[in-house]
Amino acid sequence: KKRIELFPSWETYYDYARFIQYHRKTNFEQAEELYEKSEELTGEIHLFERPEFYTNFAKLYYYHLEKDFDIAADLYKKAVTLDPENQYCLDMYASFAKYKLKDYKLANDLYKKLVSIDRFDTSYKEEYADFLQYTYEKPKKALQIYAQLLRMKPNNKKYLKKYAEILSFDLDKPKKAVKIFKKLLKKKKSKDNYFNYIATLQNLDTDKEILRKVFEKGIKKHPKDKYINSEYVDFLLENQEEEKVETLIKEKSNKHFYFKYILHLLEEEKFDKAELFLAKALEKHPKSKYILEARLLFLINQNKGNKAIIETAKTLLKLSKDKSQRKKLELIIASKEDVSEDLSEFDTLIASKNGDINALLKNAALAMSDNDFSKSVALLNAVEKIDAFQY
Repeated sequence: KKRIELFPSWETYYDYARFIQYHRKTNFEQAEELYEKSEELTGEIHLFERPEFYTNFAKLYYYHLEKDFDIAADLYKKAVTLDPENQYCLDMYASFAKYKLKDYKLANDLYKKLVSIDRFDTSYKEEYADFLQYTYEKPKKALQIYAQLLRMKPNNKKYLKKYAEILSFDLDKPKKAVKIFKKLLKKKKSKDNYFNYIATLQNLDTDKEILRKVFEKGIKKHPKDKYINSEYVDFLLENQEEEKVETLIKEKSNKHFYFKYILHLLEEEKFDKAELFLAKALEKHPKSKYILEARLLFLINQNKGNKAIIETAKTLLKLSKDKSQRKKLELIIASKEDVSEDLSEFDTLIASKNGDINALLKNAALAMSDNDFSKSVALLNAVEKIDAFQY
């Protein structure tokens, strides 16, 4: 503020705008005013300074102020027109095109230009490869970028991992990938390396005893990992080894073992056994999201009553941070609470000669799904009384 009072130049306004934008991170409208004031004085700006000015102004406009993207796009165009080889401007514009405009062709063109400027720069190549693999869905081109990176750093674990992942999961070439994953696993027995190695071995239809040994080593190293434990139970069940699963549950009382096995029992319609293992699981893991999820599925599957379903769903809602799961739980709770309210008013509906037939039929179906057949019959009788044939 003092600098602006003493030296009201484009540079002082620009510096203060950036300070608010990137450091204070509040009052972005003030930063916009400062950028606009600085832009009025752009005649003073040296050519090499101007591209960054427009790039930062564009980011403020679409990211912090969430205003019209068209204006931000024009500002980015100005930046890369002034300096077509400015890596910072190209990178910011490419990110904007990818995330906000969803213009993947434009993003690809910008990334291609970006990585051509300095062929020894690895960070922009990584960013481009990630875009090609996940967003632009061009895994072969992403593989080429990682091949370039590996020529520069042949023992880089991250590049080797990415290269093998594309081979195995995007291009369906597990034979080439499995050797790399095995090599990576020897260097570091991480959860990710076990995940990739196991998944690739499964794609190769590896001998089950070899796969079993890898699973056992993985579980020993990462006893609480969801993926390894869940996949191991699936592996055992695919090989009709229910007894082995039950032994593992008894020995380790692992919540992932319980969860997968209960789901399996529900699919196989072994409901009594599922209820037995669910009771044991709840005793051991009363606050586990996985076990509560299994209980909710069991209650819904077996029509065990709205009250228990609502209570379990509400408990899960408190524990869950996943937006998609929370939305599903909220819908379950809302639907079951609506059912309870509707059914409590069924006498009023029956008594009315002008009753809502749609509501009666809906509630009759819901009462039937809740095993409350007396209410269901009463509601259907009410439909008949309101001239159902005419309806």
